[in-house]
Amino acid sequence: MRVPGASQPSINDVTSAHGAAAPIISIMLWICCSSLILLFGAEFTKAQAETHGSRA
Repeated sequence: MRVPGASQPSINDVTSAHGAAAPIISIMLWICCSSLILLFGAEFTKAQAETHGSRA
């Protein structure tokens, strides 16, 4: 049953909503991966300093 005056979402409305979220998700993934690389590097540096001694 169709209600007068009510609009139904079209396919374009759904794809534009997902299209708008794509850059945000990409930025969040980039930040997550970058932070994992940074933290892994910090752990590696700490282990290296503890094993071979620190020059500081």
